[in-house]
Amino acid sequence: HIRFHDGDRIDGTVSRRHATLRVEADKVVIINESPKNGLKVDGVELKAHQELVLNDADVITLGKGGPNIRIRIGSLSGIIL
Repeated sequence: HIRFHDGDRIDGTVSRRHATLRVEADKVVIINESPKNGLKVDGVELKAHQELVLNDADVITLGKGGPNIRIRIGSLSGIIL
């Protein structure tokens, strides 16, 4: 889970369950769980329930205006968000 704090800059369009990250054998997949509020990866909007394989240094944008999360994939045993 990714949790945000009161001081974080959160757009009002970010939902509680906005996206799912799934770790598979050799990749990390993001799934858009919030089709009404928007989810972008490197500026490309995902459709409702669309899945996309993430690459190292991809930028995920939740909602209409953020927050932005840069994903770093070193090894699949240690994903850093």
